[in-house]
Amino acid sequence: MEIADNNYEEENNFDLLKRVRDWIKRNPGKVITIGFAVIGSIISVVSNSNIHGPSNKANKIPDVKEKPKEALYYGVPISGLDKIAKEVWHGERMSIDNSNFLNFRYRSKNGHQHFNSQFEVDTNGKLKKIMDRKFPGQFRSSADDFLEEVNKNYTFKK
Repeated sequence: MEIADNNYEEENNFDLLKRVRDWIKRNPGKVITIGFAVIGSIISVVSNSNIHGPSNKANKIPDVKEKPKEALYYGVPISGLDKIAKEVWHGERMSIDNSNFLNFRYRSKNGHQHFNSQFEVDTNGKLKKIMDRKFPGQFRSSADDFLEEVNKNYTFKK
């Protein structure tokens, strides 16, 4: 009985091999594609394995990166000034020009025009306006609100 079982398995294996050979003859393009996939996976496994011995990756202590120091304008963080510039009504941004003056960019009340106001730090550590535009009859602008808010929150070091 054992002999009959072995013959049955051999016949099944032979039929399987025959069917595989027939499929290869009918689909040569797929065989090439599968072959390249197998070769590629073998290469990736071999290239990822370490042939030079055990790695030291597990023993390395990760470097602690220090936080980059924040840029300051006369001792005041620029990010804080920029945040105030964006919170002011119609305020867009704040920048520092080549002459070390603080520039505040804002839109007009209807939002169609853009204005820039220039500020500098006085001897008392407060921001003061150098240049600002106002329309005839206009008493306050967004630059005035920015100036008031910055002087309320920060004192500059000259």
